[in-house]
Amino acid sequence: MLRQSLPVLVLGLLLAGPSPAAAGEAGTIAPAATPEAVKPAGPGPMPNIVWEKVEVRRDHPRLLINKDTLPALTARVNQSRKYGEFMKAVEEGDPLACALLYQITGREAYARTAIHALLSGRITPGTIYQAANYIFDWTYDAMTEEERRQAIAKVWASVYLNQATGWPRCSAYAAFPDDPLPSETPPAKWPRFYNWTFHDQEWARRYAPNFEAVVALAHHKDRAAEAVRHYWEYSLKDPALFFDYLRDGSYWQGYYWSVTTRVCEIFRVFAIMKSACGIDYLDYKAHPYLGNLGRWLLYCADLGGQRIVYNYGDGEMVNFHTTRVYPALVTCASLSKDPHVEWLARQIQPDGADWFTEFFCHDPTVPEIGPSASLPPSRAFPSTGLVVMRSGWKGPDIWASVRWADWFDMHTHPDVGSFILYYQSPVAPDSGFYCPGNYHRNGYYQRTVAHNTIAIRDPAAKDPAQNCQRIREKRTWSFAIGADAWARNYDDFHRGRLLAFEGHDLYDYAAGDGARAYRPEVLKEFFRQVVFIRDGVFVVFDRVETPRAELEKRWLMHLVGEPAIDGKLLRSIVKGHIEDYDGSLAISRSSRQTLVRSHTLLPAQHVIRKIGGAIPDVATSTLVRVPRTTLRMGAGDPWDWSNPLIFDYNDPLTGKKLGAICIQRDVPTDAEYEVTDAELYLKLVSSARNKTDEMRLKLADYKSILDLTRDIGQRLDGHAAVHYLPGYEYYNEGVNYAPAYRPGQWAQMEKMIPEVRGGPNDAGSWRIEVLPANPATRDCFLHVMRLQAHDKEPTGEVSLTQDTAERAEAKIVLAGRTYQLAFNKTGEVGGHIRITEADGKVAADRDFAKTIIQKD
Repeated sequence: MLRQSLPVLVLGLLLAGPSPAAAGEAGTIAPAATPEAVKPAGPGPMPNIVWEKVEVRRDHPRLLINKDTLPALTARVNQSRKYGEFMKAVEEGDPLACALLYQITGREAYARTAIHALLSGRITPGTIYQAANYIFDWTYDAMTEEERRQAIAKVWASVYLNQATGWPRCSAYAAFPDDPLPSETPPAKWPRFYNWTFHDQEWARRYAPNFEAVVALAHHKDRAAEAVRHYWEYSLKDPALFFDYLRDGSYWQGYYWSVTTRVCEIFRVFAIMKSACGIDYLDYKAHPYLGNLGRWLLYCADLGGQRIVYNYGDGEMVNFHTTRVYPALVTCASLSKDPHVEWLARQIQPDGADWFTEFFCHDPTVPEIGPSASLPPSRAFPSTGLVVMRSGWKGPDIWASVRWADWFDMHTHPDVGSFILYYQSPVAPDSGFYCPGNYHRNGYYQRTVAHNTIAIRDPAAKDPAQNCQRIREKRTWSFAIGADAWARNYDDFHRGRLLAFEGHDLYDYAAGDGARAYRPEVLKEFFRQVVFIRDGVFVVFDRVETPRAELEKRWLMHLVGEPAIDGKLLRSIVKGHIEDYDGSLAISRSSRQTLVRSHTLLPAQHVIRKIGGAIPDVATSTLVRVPRTTLRMGAGDPWDWSNPLIFDYNDPLTGKKLGAICIQRDVPTDAEYEVTDAELYLKLVSSARNKTDEMRLKLADYKSILDLTRDIGQRLDGHAAVHYLPGYEYYNEGVNYAPAYRPGQWAQMEKMIPEVRGGPNDAGSWRIEVLPANPATRDCFLHVMRLQAHDKEPTGEVSLTQDTAERAEAKIVLAGRTYQLAFNKTGEVGGHIRITEADGKVAADRDFAKTIIQKD
């Protein structure tokens, strides 16, 4: 059987051509360039929703191409460097390639090959895309009436139908006719949600094959044409409005997802709306978000290290060599005609991608121009409150970012005001892992403690960790359509605000307000100002006020390598892992041996607490003995991973009983377990999966609890989350919420958990917390961080030159320049910078910007 599914990186045809139907006026938000302008107190950024008339053209083809765009596609195919690869696929009988060549040449022999494959069942369903939909559409004109009847039945059979109504499903939260179309319903009567806009996997992936099918079948199958309208109103219109709000290209949820296949999927569904219905949300001038996403990726790219650096929210860094980055970049460049984005794409994959991606997604006429002095190395992305600051474009560059984002639910974290520092590898990372289970996520990863921002702790609270930034107090899954949509409940989701940004030849400045990220009974004021000096210095000034002095303020900075702290050891809470110092300098190395030297200048009286480090060599003899016991695991929602099984050990460092091994399941599982002097017995029975895992593990066979955990992790399948808990890398309120790993990852333990063998972990296994020594309602924090390629580079001189009730001033002497930075401690957020060259010439003498000043 010939396996054929549409390549997972398909986007959409980005060719010029007249639309077969006039599109309605697109709803936009003013002012278009700066969404932050609508963020002060008020009802929020509500768009004016204009509903387009959705009519599927009657002729074929209509999926990605139509008769108007076919000449341009033909020219692109003939000129493409992938022409030979394409023709080879045709010669080998690839049905999709044959169907496309039929459209280009009109030769029915190619259509016959594709039609035969479709009707004979030689096309197996794809996991995401259904090639049968495209083959049906592209070869429809060559079919006989009987072939059409059979093909229609096959394509319709692949459609996911609502069992109660028989209508195609177009949304996770709306089903026609039970839920009326939003365009025909007064907003006051809208249900809570129509769509899961912020979790774009739903509308761009899960229901996209249905969309492809009903577009292909429109006018041939009852309900198909109407279902296209349902998909537009239930699933696509709201993201279209959201993108018109974002505009600047920055991604809203866990950044990792933007360079999976997700961005490509988003392009594809909008491209089909354009080719089939003439509704064009790919017009860059009117709807710039998708085109601008490439520019955002460029700013977040480590050109030398060959990876995308960012990792706010769920997810980790993405290497260039994956097949995910290039298609996203070339598609963005095709929309925006941005030569810098095109250049980055060609640096990643000089030979291009598969023929489908090259034909439909890549405009090879866009010139490639590498970033240079003409492109500012720093940029603000106001819609998500992100500022990216780079030392340059030549590499290896220092990369710093700060983010004051609103709450967009889903893969979002409570990280308002958090900064990330990167120099050849992470130096001050956004710590933690996106991993199976929720033990790590709920206890650490999705908490403020995992980020480089301000944590507020109430020692008297039942759960002190809850008094940090707000997480998910109210669900919001859509932007503007639905009673509980984000824009209609803006006051609940407005958390951070970028106040000011300005780039200069020698430095960059940004300021933001993060107070709304916390509950008012916890925090009254949190302004953060940052200055990035391109010689290699990052300065952070914070104004923080709480309603009560007993609320502890903690300034957080996560690190890869164990920090060396000057000054005297005041207290060893856990020797080598949690220690307090009276020093003012913390030094840490990255995995690439670059350094950060963090100077604490304010508060004048403070304590630096060091937390972290692995504990790999814990003897199995310390496991707490457990009589034969039963436990019902995973009985709640599959996302809850409820009732974890935790084996404890007697910790020789603290004398306490602490967690050793945590096992979670995502479905109801009956666990039976026992720990004796000789063995650990474990039996997991899952009736939902008709699977039983049973093991008797002799403790004497394992050197440590880590080796025992590794063996358990390799024995259980991917529906189990197995965590090794001894250590302090992910410590929060007395517990080390360590990540879980899949069976194959446990087999590569030294790669996944390098700190257990003495290596650095880019996800961060250490942190410092700076605490004011004396309780007060109001404190200011001033930190100067020097980043070095190696310890032979000049460290520079750092000093606090002024500290009054109104103003704080720091002086930095580095590379022949003197930098004097002053910050307002009260009143207006602002300050002043003066830069003097070695010869006394003044290079800059100006107040910090009060608004967002963007250069392009």
